[in-house]
Amino acid sequence: MYWRRFAVSEIPIDDDKKFDEWLLERWREKDRLLEGYLQTGRFPANDGDDEVLNGVVSSKTVEGEGYIETEIRAKSALELLQIYVPTTALYLIIRLMGQFWYFLLVTVGIRSK
Repeated sequence: MYWRRFAVSEIPIDDDKKFDEWLLERWREKDRLLEGYLQTGRFPANDGDDEVLNGVVSSKTVEGEGYIETEIRAKSALELLQIYVPTTALYLIIRLMGQFWYFLLVTVGIRSK
């Protein structure tokens, strides 16, 4: 993932033509970033622009300061299994409701075994 934040004051939202040009340039930047990532497996180093965080300009960034990388790792195998718990629970509830409905139909005599 790679993301950037833009101050609303920097986006030309009042002029449709300028906004279209600004947006098109962001898409071109995205394409360049993806092309670079596909070639190197990394997002590019910092471009040297000053960083603005909460309205405060930080000039600590240096051009080519390094690659933007992070490692995402599960704490345990259980954490990966938790992804499937809601789906599995929904499946079990639906199956249980189906069996209960079938049981009712058989006991009432609407349907034979």
